[in-house]
Amino acid sequence: MASSILGLLITTLAFSGLVLSYEYIEETYRNAIRYPLNKNELNLLQSAGLKNSINIQSLNLDLKSLPQTQ
Repeated sequence: MASSILGLLITTLAFSGLVLSYEYIEETYRNAIRYPLNKNELNLLQSAGLKNSINIQSLNLDLKSLPQTQ
């Protein structure tokens, strides 16, 4: 009986820890600041042959459309 209670306690603590870590990560992503493409990313696009205005505009639009609370 005591081992069952101890197992339940351990399971509850582990589950609570997982829930708290998930909420923390979710909050961190929501509060993250978005930046436009930097110089290194633009160089990477150029080296891949993808640096044109359509691709850059599409990537910037995708970055802006990511969910974020203000």
